Amino acid sequence: MTIDMLVRLGVLLGFSVAGAAVVLALLSRLFERASAPAAQAGADLRPAVLVFEDGMLCDPTDEAQRLLRHQSLAENDLAAVVANLSRSFPDLGDRLNTLGQDGSLRIPGITPGAQIRVDAWDGFLRLEICDQRGTVDDPIFALERDALEDEVETLRSIAEDAPQPIWKVDARGDLVWANRAYLGLADKLRPTEAGHDPLWPGTAVFADLQPLPDCRDSLVQRAALHLPDASSPLWFEVTTVRRGTALVHFAVDATGMIAAEAGRQTFIQTLTKTFAHLPIGLAIFDRDRRLALFNPAFLDLTGLPVTFLSSRPQVHTFLDRLRDRNMLPEPKNYTTWRDQVAALEAAAIEGTYCETWTLPGGQVYRVSGRPHPDGAIAFLFEDISEEVMLTRHFRSELNTAQAVIDTLDEGLAVFSQGGTLTMTNAAYHRIWAAAPPRPETAPDIPSAEATLALTDTGLSDEVARWAASTLPSPLLGKLADGLPGGPGRGAMAEVIRLNDGRALVCRVEALSRGAFLVGFRLTIQPDTRTEPLLQDAEPVVSTVRRRERRQARAIG
Repeated sequence: MTIDMLVRLGVLLGFSVAGAAVVLALLSRLFERASAPAAQAGADLRPAVLVFEDGMLCDPTDEAQRLLRHQSLAENDLAAVVANLSRSFPDLGDRLNTLGQDGSLRIPGITPGAQIRVDAWDGFLRLEICDQRGTVDDPIFALERDALEDEVETLRSIAEDAPQPIWKVDARGDLVWANRAYLGLADKLRPTEAGHDPLWPGTAVFADLQPLPDCRDSLVQRAALHLPDASSPLWFEVTTVRRGTALVHFAVDATGMIAAEAGRQTFIQTLTKTFAHLPIGLAIFDRDRRLALFNPAFLDLTGLPVTFLSSRPQVHTFLDRLRDRNMLPEPKNYTTWRDQVAALEAAAIEGTYCETWTLPGGQVYRVSGRPHPDGAIAFLFEDISEEVMLTRHFRSELNTAQAVIDTLDEGLAVFSQGGTLTMTNAAYHRIWAAAPPRPETAPDIPSAEATLALTDTGLSDEVARWAASTLPSPLLGKLADGLPGGPGRGAMAEVIRLNDGRALVCRVEALSRGAFLVGFRLTIQPDTRTEPLLQDAEPVVSTVRRRERRQARAIG
């Protein structure tokens, strides 16, 4: 390789500082070799010898170490050296495999006059790089030259074939080098006339790039490129690197990324507009636990200033500010409250956090946490003060109604359309708690206090309970067979007798929405309300009434 060839290679490697350094070093070496006398050159040079024992390098000469100084040896040193020398001696690996444990070889190289002498004995392998005439030459220089040519070709192909536009400008901003991708963009911006060769770009393709400040060695910026036939611009992310007085630019197509960011921004704006009309306060914290999104209802419920929320506070800071404004349940101590905050965040990640906060001002908030994609969490704040007040008012009315029916002497049991016991009164529990069961059944009858709380008791369970404490009755038999009648059914009544001889007037009446009522009254005085319903109960009812009248006159 001549000096002129090396100079041209250096121009091709102008964008590579490492390549330029190699070219300069090689030029210096050539000048030294050209100025030294031939006799002295032959006297100073020594063989490049490498000795291996079981594949491991054990005794390289100084010239051989020059060959290895830029090489990272693998676990098998011989394989690494063979791979490095294969550029100049392509048959080296195959010839060594056929050598065996003992023998000698001479392997010629692709460079005229170069060869490798190989000697193998007792697990040792000796490689000596020399020329065919038997005199020692400087083979390492030839290998370095081959490596330089290979590096130049590799770097040139990488730069030319890269799909990203790469170009270099000098200190004045003039284009001095560009790869194929950059020139392709230039041709699209300025189409070549038919029959003419493409022209070297006279103007920069990316004209809107910001200059690199003197205090910086690199800069990343985005630039738009408007092609003549394109409906939308192409976006590129351009990285500028300083190399001496010149600048090297690397452009990466970022159109898809820009479109994705615009779509995400549009989606966020749509969500923001949607959430703006929700009465529920929404606060979304990102994976770093910083506030990323909130709606106007959240501002109204918390009363926090917009400037504070716009600063993207973390979860703990946000809850601290709520506590300062008495918007959190006051804990017994701050340490315990801090532990609850940590548990709140962990529960929100799992989507299981839901609590009711009763604030010192009387407001009641329902706060729930839900996980969101990419590690984010969302908190929902709902003012349920009116709902709680309505529930309390409704519960008060129910308690009042229960207290009213508890004052009645008649025992009442109300069943739903499905036959579930929904309401009873105190008289009902007094009657059936004191009713003696049959000796042969003797079921465990709960006390009145224990049965005041309603459970999921069905009609069949209650009928069995009544039948265990009474004589056989047709009305109880009808109730045991199923729900009494259908929609619009009439009232039914019958006198049933307890096991201890007392008589009960049992009546069944339909209520709204398919519910029905079963009433029980101990008969001492005639009941004018149930008398029309008891006409079918003679002569048992007449006999009971005559006995009750005699008892009343005797008492009177």
